[in-house]
Amino acid sequence: MNAVQIVKEAIEEYGRPAWVANVTQSVREQVDKETLRSLLEGAKQSPESLKVSDKYDALLDYAAENVFEEITTKKMKELTGLSGPAIRRWLEGHTDTFRKIKNGTWEIRDAAADRKADKAL
Repeated sequence: MNAVQIVKEAIEEYGRPAWVANVTQSVREQVDKETLRSLLEGAKQSPESLKVSDKYDALLDYAAENVFEEITTKKMKELTGLSGPAIRRWLEGHTDTFRKIKNGTWEIRDAAADRKADKAL
């Protein structure tokens, strides 16, 4: 297997930038910069390299697509990769979007629709 194939498989499997940790430097040096740039163009982002704010944004995006559904803390952990305590602390600041139903279960709310309904009353 040549160096380009090794790098390409590592990029596909581990994503960017984690592929670097899984390919030796001697192999990486054998791939010219243009080839490497083209391989990295369509590469997915490594989950470990996402910022925490991106993980919370993913949770808000999920909420926007699934309004009025129930979601568990466990499901939120699977979606974001964050710990349970971190998610619970974050939820305390987002009571307009997530309403606690019972321990570990939350209802996704539409804050704008809730405010509009309150004004109508």
